[in-house]
Amino acid sequence: MIKLYDTRLGERIEAIYSSPETAEQDAQTLLVEIIGTRTLLLLVENLNDIFEGLGEPGQKQFRGFLQQTDHCTMIATAQSLFNGVKLRQFPFHGFFRIRHLEDLTVEDAVQLLANIAQLEGNAELESYIKTPNGRARIQAVHLLAGGNHRIYVVFSKFLTRKSLDELVAPFMGMLDDLTPYYQERMKWLVPQQRKIVEFLSDVRQAVSVAEVSRRCLMAEGIAKSELKELREKGYVSSEKVEGESFYELREPLMRFCLEVKKQRGEPIGLFVEFLRIWYTPKELQQRLELLPDKGREREYVLHALRENGDSPLMKVYLKDYDTYVDKKEFVRALEVAKELIAIRGEAQDWTKQGHCLWSLERNEEALASLDKAIELDLNYAFAWAHRGWVLDDLKRYEEALASLDKAVGLDPNDAMAWAFQGLVLFKLKCNKEALASYDRVIELDPNNAVAWFSRGWLLNNLKRHEEALASLDKAVELNPNNAVAWASRGWLLNNLERYEEALASYDKAIELDLNDDWAWANRGDVLNNLERYEEALASLDKAIELDPNNDEACFKQGYVLGKLKRYEEALASLDKVIELDLNHARAWVGRGWFLEQIERYEEALASLDKAIELNPNYDWVWAIGGDVLSSIERYKEALVSYDKAIELDPNNDQVWAKRGWGLDLLGQYDEALLSCDKAIELGEQSSAVFFNRAIALLGLNQWEDGIAALDNAFQRLEPDEEAETGDAKLILGHQLEKISDPVTWQKHLTTLLELYHKHQAAPILGQGLVRTIPALLSETVSDKTAQTWRSTWQQLAGKRPDFEIPLRLLKTAVEYKKKKSDPRVLLTLPLEERNLLRELLVVSG
Repeated sequence: MIKLYDTRLGERIEAIYSSPETAEQDAQTLLVEIIGTRTLLLLVENLNDIFEGLGEPGQKQFRGFLQQTDHCTMIATAQSLFNGVKLRQFPFHGFFRIRHLEDLTVEDAVQLLANIAQLEGNAELESYIKTPNGRARIQAVHLLAGGNHRIYVVFSKFLTRKSLDELVAPFMGMLDDLTPYYQERMKWLVPQQRKIVEFLSDVRQAVSVAEVSRRCLMAEGIAKSELKELREKGYVSSEKVEGESFYELREPLMRFCLEVKKQRGEPIGLFVEFLRIWYTPKELQQRLELLPDKGREREYVLHALRENGDSPLMKVYLKDYDTYVDKKEFVRALEVAKELIAIRGEAQDWTKQGHCLWSLERNEEALASLDKAIELDLNYAFAWAHRGWVLDDLKRYEEALASLDKAVGLDPNDAMAWAFQGLVLFKLKCNKEALASYDRVIELDPNNAVAWFSRGWLLNNLKRHEEALASLDKAVELNPNNAVAWASRGWLLNNLERYEEALASYDKAIELDLNDDWAWANRGDVLNNLERYEEALASLDKAIELDPNNDEACFKQGYVLGKLKRYEEALASLDKVIELDLNHARAWVGRGWFLEQIERYEEALASLDKAIELNPNYDWVWAIGGDVLSSIERYKEALVSYDKAIELDPNNDQVWAKRGWGLDLLGQYDEALLSCDKAIELGEQSSAVFFNRAIALLGLNQWEDGIAALDNAFQRLEPDEEAETGDAKLILGHQLEKISDPVTWQKHLTTLLELYHKHQAAPILGQGLVRTIPALLSETVSDKTAQTWRSTWQQLAGKRPDFEIPLRLLKTAVEYKKKKSDPRVLLTLPLEERNLLRELLVVSG
């Protein structure tokens, strides 16, 4: 096998040229022999030029050779895709795996230059590119090169040059080196494309397609087509403004090189433009202050400083910052802000850094940065405003308000500052002042949906509910997809008792955000108010499924389960609330109420005591406590509890009614009557309060008025209601204990029998009679009185079927009393009646 270093190889290559007719075949044979079992790597630049030279027949032969030998691989470059590889009719279509060389980003460029520094052992360059100034230089190169890899390599040679004298020669030398490269690239273009590139080089700014068409004397359609191809080839870049495309040269250095001949003998124009890219105005001014009064370097700097406007480099930094902020890439935006501070250091740069730090929740650092901005410019309104935002996040509301006051004083038209001022005032519970701030926001920006939303909340807090609703309506009109605004609107409508509208609003909120657990929970509350309890429960179950730790949803779930009389489940819901929040006073109250419903009175009282410990000013805990105490016949304590509830809320009609009932039980009929009348005056219209009022009148021996009131109470019973046995017991008990005249008994009992019969409630009166039996055993009731009571009832009701059992129980009880509690008396009754009487008489089996 022939080695690459074989001395005969040169002779064999020379022999090829002596036989032109077989030269191609001889060369191919020799190449295959040299390759042997190894792989030949072909590195090819500008492949398009080579393929153009080969022509289509040569390309076919080359493709055939590569397929036959199977020991060659090729890496090739071209400025852009060309027909020889992209069209199906050409031999190399589909042969290459095409990789487009992406433009370098600034981060890529830093890595490339770091690699070059390491490769060349250039410690100065490696260290320099890590500094803010170094990154600024790289950004300047990026502005000049447009991401072109070749240019970065060239610039790496003088990136660390400090004086302008050190920069002039390398810069002009670089233009000399690059000019042939760009001139060659111009040759690859068709005449119309070359004309466009030359025009864009001369005009030095982005221009529209129409302007290119006009200045290059070509149809607009052709100009548009050629510009599109130039963009694909990497010669131009485009930017859309309000739907219209504007084009410019992609690499400013290309323009420099195209102009270099025009600038010969006068390099200052190009170099001054380079300086404006390479240095910031601040750096140029600093450099000028260090230079002697005369000299070429001073001349360059003065020319650069006289140019108007921000430097191109600063424009790039500012654009990059805005781009990162828009994308919420605050870490990268912070890096740009730090570089802006390093190379310029103005108040707005420190404010930008403060904004990024605030967005990253690094509030203390943000505050320090904004303080620095204000130190540099005491009248920079935006820095004051942003300082207020940061202080608000830090919950330093008074300081935040002072900062925002300063901001709106400096710039009364800053709607954002007014909005934040309103937010801080709201947190300080200054609702009227906050409302004025949001009114100012709306004055400046009538279509600010967030301001209308916030205004609605404030108006609601000020109890201006209709105005609040109008404000929320405006918020959803401006932004119909704001789920929070729809949910808030539903909340307000629910409070206004416009339940159907509230439900529709919550349905809309849930349509927009299916996973809003609070909307589901509040929707359940509305359905509860509509007495659609099963639907309410389903909505609350969904809220808890979305957030098992939503204590308010669990509380409302327990409340609805209570309405459905599923008390054990209701208790489980409230126990969950208390597990989540041990200090949830309303949950302890509700738990006490549910425990009362299932007659676990001592536990109920313990739960209510806990609620009072947490909130002694919650009127309903005292009211429910009164109910529980009444249920276990601790009437005096119940009355104290009702009085406390009324002290806390004098307009609670239901508690006044319950107080009246408690006073009836204690026989304090005059106060009971006043309490019932107060309940009715406040709006309580339940039949119970009218029965209590009737009992009080009868207890005061105002018989005619009492009977009329009792008749009225019966008429107020709802179809699904019936009179209470307890009421009948109280009325009859008063007759037994306070009146001993049989004639009066006959008169009163006859009236009662007729009235209860009239309202089909005679069995209730009979049950009331049975419940008076324990009073017969009292030592204050004589045997004679007991016998007379029994005889009167036998005479008046003996023939009434509804009174057969009550009278039999009454007769046995009187006989039992007469025979000194002889148990044998009870044996005259059937077993079920005997057991009932034993319970009443508290007799053991």
